[in-house]
Amino acid sequence: MIRLFFYSLIGLAIAVGAVWIAEKGGSLTFSWQSWEIHMSVGVMLALLLITIIALALIRRVFSFLLHPPALRSEKRIENRRHKGHTALDQGFSALAAGNPTLALQQARKAQRLLPGETPALLLEAQANRQLPADKQNLKRQDSLYLKLADKTDTKLLGLRGQVEAAIAAQEWHNALHLAKQAVEADAKSPWACQALLNIQIRLEDWQDALNTLKSATKLHILPGDKLIRMRSVLNYCLAREESLSGHKAAAIKRVELALKESPALLPAVMLAVELKAGNTAALRKIIETAWRHQPHPHLADAYLELQPMETATEQLRHGEKLTRSNADHVDSHHLLARLNLDAQHWPDARQHLDRILSTQRATTQTYELLAELEELQKNDQTSADILRQKGKDAPAPAQWTCQHCAETAPGWAAPHCPHCGSFDSLQWTTAAHHHTKERALPHNDGLLLPS
Repeated sequence: MIRLFFYSLIGLAIAVGAVWIAEKGGSLTFSWQSWEIHMSVGVMLALLLITIIALALIRRVFSFLLHPPALRSEKRIENRRHKGHTALDQGFSALAAGNPTLALQQARKAQRLLPGETPALLLEAQANRQLPADKQNLKRQDSLYLKLADKTDTKLLGLRGQVEAAIAAQEWHNALHLAKQAVEADAKSPWACQALLNIQIRLEDWQDALNTLKSATKLHILPGDKLIRMRSVLNYCLAREESLSGHKAAAIKRVELALKESPALLPAVMLAVELKAGNTAALRKIIETAWRHQPHPHLADAYLELQPMETATEQLRHGEKLTRSNADHVDSHHLLARLNLDAQHWPDARQHLDRILSTQRATTQTYELLAELEELQKNDQTSADILRQKGKDAPAPAQWTCQHCAETAPGWAAPHCPHCGSFDSLQWTTAAHHHTKERALPHNDGLLLPS
């Protein structure tokens, strides 16, 4: 368009000049030896124009002979590629600088100069992801991911974009279908395996998740301790599912597998007790092992309820046996203080509570037990009220806290955080040990995949 306009201006200038010269008139005379030539100015200019055109044609002929069309075409292509790569460089730089609008402009320019090339499609896809997610933008993203998925060398990249888009739209079954395609496209891809595993967990496909976890083991996408923990939790989830379906034998088998690798997994311990996975001695052993790793009031309750008709003194004896492996833990002192109160062993109860106070680990529960001790031993309601008032300013007892969103949960019966949906993110911890993390999709390991 610019070139046509330029040529039009030249033509107009020539026409105006010709009219002006014709109006002025005049002639020219050339003398050379015996030759003398007379001509008007208009004729002279016409001859000059013809000469220029002839020279231009001669130049073109020589240019054609010296530089064939193939060479000129290659140069044009090289120039286009250079401009396209420059646009890509500027686009990715804009993307890194947080300017997706400029990145998108450069991506489209690169696509015009480098039609069908993967980097240009990838740049546009990434720029679109950073722009507001309006309907048109999402539709364009889908189109780009489809194009990438249709190419053999970028199939996995396109599927990844489609999986992430499906997750963002909460289309879990579609995400599962696409993740399976990704695994089929490249069974050794750590991303594809991790994505499939996370989506199966999100959909509570426990058996399929366990099968995928075997592949994850071969690909080493999870550290050894996390792998063991996840396998244990998945076995617990299957045990819980079998138990709810009335398949007690299958549930016991699964819960035993869970406890074999993670003996401190509290939900599995409690399920084993509920299913009576063994005689009383075996169940006591399971609870004692769990207490050694992580004391919890539910473990104490389950331990003492194995023989509910015992006297307070007998329960105290069993409580001492339970806490022996983790004697200085706050929950051990609280439990023994409680049992000594029930058995009316006032000095021993006070000794355990004083031990907590001396190590500055007192919670509201500590002061409540101290208040009960004042009431039961001395009938001193005033001191009890003072202790309870003091307990209001003390840290709360340990509770289930999500390590992703820092919210608390009433229990660990289900494997997902009730607030953010994170898988196996609840830990039994006191307020002093809560770690508030940035809200993020759970267990994605950089994948944008909630589980």
